[in-house]
Amino acid sequence: MAALLASMFYLRLDRSMGVLMSTLLALSVWFSHYIAAQTTFIWLTCGIGLFVVG
Repeated sequence: MAALLASMFYLRLDRSMGVLMSTLLALSVWFSHYIAAQTTFIWLTCGIGLFVVG
């Protein structure tokens, strides 16, 4: 629900950038669901890695 509302907000600000931001947000949501379905070691490693790199 929050991702949908964020996408609508971005689309209202600027159409072309809104499409780009909505696409990136959809990819992020898909990737987070994929990682969350993995074993604890994998999602913990990804989480720590993203924290350190990010």
